[in-house]
This record gives sequence, C-alpha cells and structure tokens, in this order.
Amino acid sequence: MAYTTNEEIKNCLLKNYSGSTSTASVEDLLKWWTYFVSRVDSEGDIDEYWNDLTVRKAIADIQDFVNPEEKETFLKELDQIDEEFKTKTIELENPFREGEEEKYDGPWFHFRAPEYLVRTEKFIIKKP
Repeated sequence: MAYTTNEEIKNCLLKNYSGSTSTASVEDLLKWWTYFVSRVDSEGDIDEYWNDLTVRKAIADIQDFVNPEEKETFLKELDQIDEEFKTKTIELENPFREGEEEKYDGPWFHFRAPEYLVRTEKFIIKKP
C-alpha cells in the first residue's frame, strides 16, 4: 500500500535521523525493515546489526503520525514484519554483553538478537 508521508513524518525523520533515513517515505522504512528481517539470521557483526535496527526505531518514531485512515493497514503490515523478526531472534535479558549489565529501558526490538550474535557476543538470554 502507498502511505502518505505527511509533514509530521517528514519533520520527525529530518530532526532525528541522518542519511537516507532522514528523507525516507513510510514505504521506504517498511521496505528496509522487511529486507533487514529477511536476512537478520545471516552472519554479520554487532555494529552492523545495531545500525540496521535504526530503521525500526524510525518506524516507531513515526507511527503515531501515520494518517488515521491508513493506520490499521500500516499496523497490520508492521505487525507481520515484527512477528517474523521475533521468530528469527532470541529475547535478551538486556541488550548488552555479559559483564555490561546496565539499566536500559529501550524499545522491545533492542532486546532481541539472532542466535549467532547471542553466541558470539555473549548476550544474556531472557529466562522464561
């Protein structure tokens, strides 16, 4: 679906992001998040992973500004992508490595990582 990238969305992205994210459309953000999720379980490094999560943060920042008549469809599409992300990642106790236990109250997607990063970066997995 084509979503309206209204002034609130444009201003939010320009104010809080740089590079292509600062001028992205709603469709761009959803497309980038979908692409990231499709390859999230591929090997990569921690810095690349954290950088790629920026697109989900941008989506979180703009979702309140999505036009009301488009919001239900937008949220359904986002939920489908988020659910795939959850199936490909492991919930973490915190988004820091073992020995770096800091208090952090960030977004839910910062508390998830693919298995290869949990293993190589020694993240602490959330206990049920």
